[in-house]
Amino acid sequence: MTEFKNLTLADDTYAVPGNIDMLIGASLFPHLLLNNKVRGNSSHTAPYALETVLGYVIVGSAPIIDSISATSDCGMAVEPLESLVRKFWEMEEVNVSPIASSDDRLCEEIYVRTTVRDRDGRYSVALPFKGDVLSLGDSRQMAEKRFYSLVRRMLASTQLKEAYDGVINEYIREGYISLVASKLDNYEDTPSYFIPHHGVIREDKLSSKLRVVLDASAKTSTHLSLNDILYSGQNLQGSLINIIANFRLFSIALSADICQMFLCIGVRECDRRFQRILYRFNPKEPLMVFEFNRVCFGLNSSPFHALRTLKQLAHDEGPVYPKAKRAIESGLYMDDFVYSVDSVEEATLTTAEVIRLMKLGQFDLVKWTSNSRPVLDTIPLSHRLSAIKEFDDSDTHKVLGLCWSPESDVFSL
Repeated sequence: MTEFKNLTLADDTYAVPGNIDMLIGASLFPHLLLNNKVRGNSSHTAPYALETVLGYVIVGSAPIIDSISATSDCGMAVEPLESLVRKFWEMEEVNVSPIASSDDRLCEEIYVRTTVRDRDGRYSVALPFKGDVLSLGDSRQMAEKRFYSLVRRMLASTQLKEAYDGVINEYIREGYISLVASKLDNYEDTPSYFIPHHGVIREDKLSSKLRVVLDASAKTSTHLSLNDILYSGQNLQGSLINIIANFRLFSIALSADICQMFLCIGVRECDRRFQRILYRFNPKEPLMVFEFNRVCFGLNSSPFHALRTLKQLAHDEGPVYPKAKRAIESGLYMDDFVYSVDSVEEATLTTAEVIRLMKLGQFDLVKWTSNSRPVLDTIPLSHRLSAIKEFDDSDTHKVLGLCWSPESDVFSL
């Protein structure tokens, strides 16, 4: 319109497609307005040019070509309104990455600065402290009280005692925990944290029935816990809906678990004193102090450490294993790996790459299953889903909480 010809517009290249630099909400817009406004013409439907600190902006109805005249005069069909609206939202949709908080950025900086990898390929991380470790008070007294409560449960249940002894012995054998010699460490003078623990027995499991639960949120004498002074890190978990949808996208489905995912990642030696537990195998023995050498379940930072380390592994080794890199980046939900491809050949190559890449970081993928028998035949029996059914007497297997039958390839409730 001629009325707007000499105005300085806020965006004088509005007709040229470009990136969106900023979105200004309605709550801020009134603060940008200045006094002047120019009317397009005498028509009551004409738009206005409003002066703002950024220049003039045009507000109001835009003239449109009548659909009948457009069709008859130009010989062109006008798109249906539904199609136009859909295109509008597709063009206006802004892809915004999750904004990391200042705490998340600091946690990431700690990870990048302190994470190392040993000669076997295992990653070792530092606990991301956001508070002073000296602010932690006495935690041993509380841990002892909770342990003696556990002992009473063990006395009432031989099954619990045997299962607990078995798990602790496995932790020692695998190097997940180490005994702390009291003569080398004065528990009272050195900052440390004792984590109370208890066991949960799952009756629906025919193997690994006992899960040891660590309570790093238990308060010390200063009313602070270990979790209170740890960053939790950015949530790196993928979308559950997207992962399930991708799992059903192609004809060949793959599923596996990362065995003891947290415990596959080391913790630097100077931080292990904050991951102590108390235990004894015989009531006549004194309490023994163990330290976790690995990332343990129950710390605020553990989920971040697990997923961030897998992301780092994919980055470090991905160029050599591109299929595995794509699969890991889109098919992981914590320790569950679910993925799909469009052919047996592609599935065979992908599983082989994923297993090799994960092994380079000392991660093991176990409980493999697939709706394709030829694919399963390429995976060692020791790493396939056990013939023992852990959920019920049918042939179903749980995938991210859903019951899935690999034979019939259907979900069920």
